[in-house]
Amino acid sequence: MIEPASNVAPFVPAAPAGDSSSESTAVAAARWLRISVTRHGRIVVQVCFPSYAVLSLADLVPDDVRVRIVADQVDLDKVAADAASQGCPPGELFVCRSGEHAVRAWLD
Repeated sequence: MIEPASNVAPFVPAAPAGDSSSESTAVAAARWLRISVTRHGRIVVQVCFPSYAVLSLADLVPDDVRVRIVADQVDLDKVAADAASQGCPPGELFVCRSGEHAVRAWLD
């Protein structure tokens, strides 16, 4: 089952330089890309990369897990491109669950 990344904060561009009429309204870019794999209800793998690694998301997901993600119709390249185009705001990228197994990726 695919869960939408509903809590991803929208990217709000910063005010142009010299515009003092607005406080800093930009959503700060995430610092980390995190991926966790849960089996039988326990986290068995959790990795952390700099947030810019989101551009390599498809390569960072383990092969055996990628098969399940693709089967759930998650397009890792599109997820990565969307996050990068928004400036890598913190939030969920995707969660795939199947019984007691899950894969989760998020920007933190």
